[in-house]
Formats: sequence, C-alpha cells, structure tokens
Amino acid sequence: IEGTASLLRSDPEALKESRDRFSTFLIDEFQDTDERQWEILQLLSLGKSLFIVGDEKQGIYSFRGGDIRVFR
Repeated sequence: IEGTASLLRSDPEALKESRDRFSTFLIDEFQDTDERQWEILQLLSLGKSLFIVGDEKQGIYSFRGGDIRVFR
C-alpha cells in the first residue's frame, strides 16, 4: 500500500489516470481503514463523490493497522 501511495503522490500522470477511472467511491467498514488507505482514498476521490459507512465502535482491525482516528 505504501508503494501505491508513493506512486500517486509522485507521478501526476498515474494519479490522473487513476482518478479518471472512477467517478464515485463507496467505502464500507471505514472504521477499519488505516492512515495509508485513507491517504490513497483522499488522493483518488478529490472532486468525486465519496460515500463512507462505518461505526467507530466496531473497529476490530487495529492489530492490522485499522485506526478509528481516520474518522476525524
């Protein structure tokens, strides 16, 4: 995932191509999203429709990096 984030940050053409592929994003179980996944989603969804579903009381994947603080 770090490689994907790094590529999107450093290669404007890759970011544009990736953004152009999707018009809407639906994220379920958002409470289990980690910082890097959230960064990628923010990069890709800029100017797009974004729908997020999650319950901060149900975060169960902190041992895999899920971080309910992405709910900011």
